Amino acid sequence: MSRPARRTARGRARRRTRRSPLGWVGWVVLLLLLGAAAGAGWLWWTGRLVPPQDLVRLTAVGRARHRVTLYFADPRWTRLVAEEREVPAGLGTTELMGRLVEELSRGPGEDGAAPVLPEGVRVRGAYLGSEGLAILDLDGSTLQGFSAGGASGELLTVFALVHTLVENVPGVREVQILVDGQERETLGGHVKISDPLSPDPDLTGR
Repeated sequence: MSRPARRTARGRARRRTRRSPLGWVGWVVLLLLLGAAAGAGWLWWTGRLVPPQDLVRLTAVGRARHRVTLYFADPRWTRLVAEEREVPAGLGTTELMGRLVEELSRGPGEDGAAPVLPEGVRVRGAYLGSEGLAILDLDGSTLQGFSAGGASGELLTVFALVHTLVENVPGVREVQILVDGQERETLGGHVKISDPLSPDPDLTGR
């Protein structure tokens, strides 16, 4: 082949190469994407990949909230007042009891109510016994220096716990309050807590 002919052939080859919409890198990327799509389809088909609609559902469940009713003292410390609040949905019985006490220790979020627990009160354990008895074990170190303002204040503190648990935890009818795993006569010297306690409707007007 003559030199002009060889130059013409090389020019045609270069033009054919330039006309290709994808270089070899593009073809490799395309093949990788196709392979990933095929793998995802296989996982979906075999049930190992969560479909998009299920991902939306699971996300919604993770963000779901559950409305509860907490009890605080009125400003004069003469009765209990209710306040609604939201907590994460799907909590187990013991988790829910612990979360309710945690919310009580944060204090009321509305005007016209007074806190019934010191901030930061911790729950050592919470259990659901037989015949609707809830056992609530408080951490004594977080109750040090506890003072609810005399007998009436201590009464509202104790029954704020009782009413909050009974009203929000399914199956609970009575509450036994322990401190550091032990029965105590009182929290602050006034109201007996050594026996299980039931809600007192006179304190809420309900």
